[in-house]
Amino acid sequence: MLLKALNPTVCIAMNGPNKGIDPNAFRAMKQLPGVKAIYAIHYNRRYGDRGNPPLEFIANGRDSTKGAYIKASVAPEANSFAVQMGKDGPKRTYAVK
Repeated sequence: MLLKALNPTVCIAMNGPNKGIDPNAFRAMKQLPGVKAIYAIHYNRRYGDRGNPPLEFIANGRDSTKGAYIKASVAPEANSFAVQMGKDGPKRTYAVK
């Protein structure tokens, strides 16, 4: 109910390689109509693919020693925001609701 009320555009999991998004919560996030992407800091080995987004949305991939981060920033006009993984990772832009 809380996820539906928030209706996020993007979800970011601040997780670790042995803890993270419970598969039931992950499934609930994926089913939200407004969600364009789900990001995670680490690949969660505990839940495998049932609790992880695709590797292209995991900052450290399957390497828990990499140390990459996820950066979110809002455009000066406040009409969009961007999410980038690490210093040189891909930057994806999303419209503000």
